[in-house]
Amino acid sequence: MDISTLLLHTTFIVVILLLHGIFGAAILNCPTNLTSSSSVVDYGDKVYTTDPDRYTIACVPEIGQNVADGTHVVICNAWQGFQYLDICRFHLIVDTKVPNITCPSNQLNSSSTIYYDVISTDDVDTSPSVECSPQSGSNFSEGVTTVLCSAWDYAKNNASCNFTVTIVPSSKTVTIATDATFNTPPVVSTISGPKFTEEVTPVYVTNEPWNDSVTTICG
Repeated sequence: MDISTLLLHTTFIVVILLLHGIFGAAILNCPTNLTSSSSVVDYGDKVYTTDPDRYTIACVPEIGQNVADGTHVVICNAWQGFQYLDICRFHLIVDTKVPNITCPSNQLNSSSTIYYDVISTDDVDTSPSVECSPQSGSNFSEGVTTVLCSAWDYAKNNASCNFTVTIVPSSKTVTIATDATFNTPPVVSTISGPKFTEEVTPVYVTNEPWNDSVTTICG
């Protein structure tokens, strides 16, 4: 298309738009934005005329065409025979890939209130939506809880990840008894773990002669 033809085409489009502003007689209707998870163009019923039996629609990119991921400007025209009647335009956002989502590593804590960060990125959507259950800042019960997180983009492509939160008591006491013969008093020692402390008390319950078996009772 040479410069003169392009200018003529652009002028005609401007005239059509001005006429719409003056008379408000729009024949062709387009959406503001349209998102798709498929690279094959399909506008469905989002582009339509006031009289489908009377007017013909032609759009660029056309229906069935393959397009790359990203934002495309779509221009549609309405025709009656060879008469050019109306024009509209909108953005087609194509996103065929799922977002990236990263969960934190498994957590071990003695506090029941847990905060965490989940990161999600996408090639097209700059701010994918992220939801987790239980949410960050929730109170977790003692034991192991699995946190499930999901992310989705403009085109409803989704991805998920998970991690566990283990809540342990801040301290607990374990009593150990043996049947070995020692005449020493019980000794209390402290074993420190990642997030908790255990007090271990050896208790010698007999003064019988030494034998080869040792019985340990934990309670």
